[in-house]
Amino acid sequence: MELENTTELLCIQGRERKYAFEFPYITEICPGLQISKIPCLPECFTGVCNYKGMIIPVIHTKDLEEKSSARHIVIVCRYRDYQLGIELWGEPYILSVENCREIQRPEAGPLMEIWIEKAILQAEEELYTVVDLEKTILNLARYFQEDYLRV
Repeated sequence: MELENTTELLCIQGRERKYAFEFPYITEICPGLQISKIPCLPECFTGVCNYKGMIIPVIHTKDLEEKSSARHIVIVCRYRDYQLGIELWGEPYILSVENCREIQRPEAGPLMEIWIEKAILQAEEELYTVVDLEKTILNLARYFQEDYLRV
């Protein structure tokens, strides 16, 4: 299992799936960050925000459910020199991997577009998609360098 050094994961709930992130990549959970919309970005981008003087892109899951009664937060992640915000409506929670087992993904299963999957875990009756934040962040950096910034 690729998550052998991980004991806990930060999880968020989407409408169709649950996402899990490894803590070494989580910088901060920020409530109430102002997000500015940027035109012509792919659908998964919410926009950008100012995080401690740095402008960082903010993305969300396709199945993000905006609830006016839920708390709006941005989970700030970092890999090397790159930072990324993940928008969420609601509360993240912690999952202990001690009681989880890794599930093999079906070969013909759907691939996530922006999110790079590291593993699928089962905890009791729930399935969690563990996001490979290293590859996801590098994938987004490549997108901005090659596609978005191309004139």
